[in-house]
Amino acid sequence: MTTKGDIAAYSTTPIRVGVGANDTVLTADSAQASGVKWASGVALAVVETEVFNATSPDPSAWTDLDLSSVVGSNYALVFLRVFCHDLTSSRFTVRPNGETEVTEVGDNGINRFHSGSRYYGYVAIPTDVDGVIEWYLSVAAEPDTTIDVVAYIK
Repeated sequence: MTTKGDIAAYSTTPIRVGVGANDTVLTADSAQASGVKWASGVALAVVETEVFNATSPDPSAWTDLDLSSVVGSNYALVFLRVFCHDLTSSRFTVRPNGETEVTEVGDNGINRFHSGSRYYGYVAIPTDVDGVIEWYLSVAAEPDTTIDVVAYIK
């Protein structure tokens, strides 16, 4: 060992593994001589970024919602918040891009909450490799409908 943070590994002989960069984690990697390497860790990014408002196109059929400006062009698990005047008669439905299984927020859907005259719901959905999901609304969006990316994990 020669440097603060060094660790020892072993293959057929002892191997010094130097300290990793800040915010990296030690992970197994059989392709490395030591059997381990330093890699980026998984972290939750809290962003609170609006990605749709009622002045945007109003999808009545499955439509791509490109989140890459928020999460990057890669796979991510995104946490969305949907605000709507009335989620009792409309449904906000999402699915991973190209999939057929859906998650609904609204009448008989999941995670619907009421605050004053507005409804809001939360949903977690994975993006595709380009940071895109698919979505649609069962009825036209009210003027105060918004969709926010609250947080994501890459």
